[in-house]
Amino acid sequence: MSALVVATDSVEIDALALDLEIARSCAATALVDLTGARVRVLGVSDTPDGARGAALNAVGLAMAAVTSLEGAMVDRAAALREATRVYEGAEEAATPEMPSWFSPLLGPFGWAVGIGEALGSAAWAAVAGEPIFPGERMARLVDALGVDRLASVTQIVAPHLPAGATFPFLPPSILAASPAQRAVVLQPPGGPLGEPAAGGLTDLARRVGLVDDEAEGGTGVVEVQKIVQPDGTVSWTVAVHGAKSISPSQPFSWQETVGTYVGAGSTGETLIVAAMEEAGVGPGEAVILAGHSFGGMAVTRLASNADFRRRFDVRGVATFGAPVSHMPAPPPGVATINVAHAEDPVAGLSGDVGGREGGPAENEVLVTRELDGSGHGTDPATAHDMDVYEETAAMVESEPLAQLHDWERALAPHWAGEGATVTATTHRGSVG
Repeated sequence: MSALVVATDSVEIDALALDLEIARSCAATALVDLTGARVRVLGVSDTPDGARGAALNAVGLAMAAVTSLEGAMVDRAAALREATRVYEGAEEAATPEMPSWFSPLLGPFGWAVGIGEALGSAAWAAVAGEPIFPGERMARLVDALGVDRLASVTQIVAPHLPAGATFPFLPPSILAASPAQRAVVLQPPGGPLGEPAAGGLTDLARRVGLVDDEAEGGTGVVEVQKIVQPDGTVSWTVAVHGAKSISPSQPFSWQETVGTYVGAGSTGETLIVAAMEEAGVGPGEAVILAGHSFGGMAVTRLASNADFRRRFDVRGVATFGAPVSHMPAPPPGVATINVAHAEDPVAGLSGDVGGREGGPAENEVLVTRELDGSGHGTDPATAHDMDVYEETAAMVESEPLAQLHDWERALAPHWAGEGATVTATTHRGSVG
């Protein structure tokens, strides 16, 4: 039986405990007020209809209920505080301390030591038949490489490289002296890839699955859906696929993933913007972005970009199998959900699957599904398949997960409700 796990952190747990303690204080105040009311009723002469006795009985029942509620809140707050201690203890136990004799080896060569440690651990894992780079090993490798440092170096060095310089591990968009040299050429927009639908997370996942199936070697595909409510309010959904081929004309090529991963940008992001402009997304019209793998990284980076948000009113983000836990989360006001499979190696490229250092952001939900026992097995390729993520999205929507309430409530006004019309356009582009 597969399982869904929703990430949390000790700050959230403590906040819940504090809320309960405040509510308990209010209950105590209410109990004092009820006690005073009982005293006043006792001082009133009884009436022929027995109203005084009925009032005393009602006040007594209210006092008993508040007393019971107060006790329950005290117990629940204590349990939450204990959960915080257990959670933090488990987190510390999962992070082994470095031996004291090892520290002198750090300093200027710390990055090399970190890479060596991660690669050595991966080699032993391969011998043992375990996944080579699951969460914690990949996290150490990413920390050693220094994503921010890599992004800065590439952006500083790239404009000074010889014209036409190519390097196999860096995307052309980083090496170009200016974004204009890596412009995306759009084909005429096409119709929907399937019956338009925009009713929630499951529909989003299916739209992403459609563009994932449609994209080919040298052409990237973005689908944009326009939702018009009966009152004329307009909102949009944008669906983006993952990496496709190594073709230099593919905006979502494997090489281009590097630019988005390190925060330097990519032609995949350029295509998303061009598709939204071509579809006619207007200012002040709510937009929900969704993407798989590379596409998930791209929409996360765009939603985190202030210039992009000034042009487009981003209200929601959904990613599937995307390594985004090392990237800045979209800001408050952008409801975000990141769905990952525990066995998906791509989702683990930025650290532990379904985790973020310090816990989820204020507006972010991290959901992890364990496929073991689901009938899909633990094959990494299957774990990253968008078809399986469509199934997981439906599973997420069907289960009453309390952590999803804020995400669902924030986006409820922007889905296609009764009487709404949904139209879709497909935008294909290649690098010129």
